[in-house]
Amino acid sequence: MSRTINESYTQNNGGRMPFRVPSVADNVKRNLNLLNDFSVLLSKDNDKLTGVGRSTYYGLARPLMREIYLSGESALPVLVDFFESNTYLYSYSGMRSMAPGDRADVTLGDVAKELFEDIVCPIHGMPYKMRVGADGQLHTYPNFRTFLRGQSHREWWNVNKTKSLLELQCEVVDFLIEKEKEIGFHKDEQNAEQKYLMPLLEMRRKLPIIKPEYLKD
Repeated sequence: MSRTINESYTQNNGGRMPFRVPSVADNVKRNLNLLNDFSVLLSKDNDKLTGVGRSTYYGLARPLMREIYLSGESALPVLVDFFESNTYLYSYSGMRSMAPGDRADVTLGDVAKELFEDIVCPIHGMPYKMRVGADGQLHTYPNFRTFLRGQSHREWWNVNKTKSLLELQCEVVDFLIEKEKEIGFHKDEQNAEQKYLMPLLEMRRKLPIIKPEYLKD
């Protein structure tokens, strides 16, 4: 009977097992540790931020963040382990409704949660921040945080970690579809249903998908 490659290697190398090829999850953990290490080695004081946008260190972190995101489903359990990291990564100013001149720091834990959300929630961004619903009132757009229904990221993952990425994305998009229907469409807004609901229905047919911003270098 022919021997397997592992058996032949072990016999010819003093009983040592062959080198284990790193898994996708191994590579994700390596990249997260690299993010942690470069931020520890580089002083926050040297992270330049001029005007509106993200600081210099974001440009260093972005390629690793992209690689982690593209690892997809395999990245999720590894990202969970970094949720509580307070390691500084970069900062930004003039974004997310900030006052001019304000600067906000982003930690490795923040990035881990952001990547986790981006993998599970395929929505590229809704065409509104607030819109008028069927009741005539203003409503903010539903998102992944709405979907969590008060649970932490870790709590939600502990309940859903046995599901496939397709199942997870379908659940999120189905929730968002129902929330848009619940908000309803004001009679005085032209093509409201086409604008707010149809993109979600179209996305539902294409799952699982990759967010387009991660396809760029």
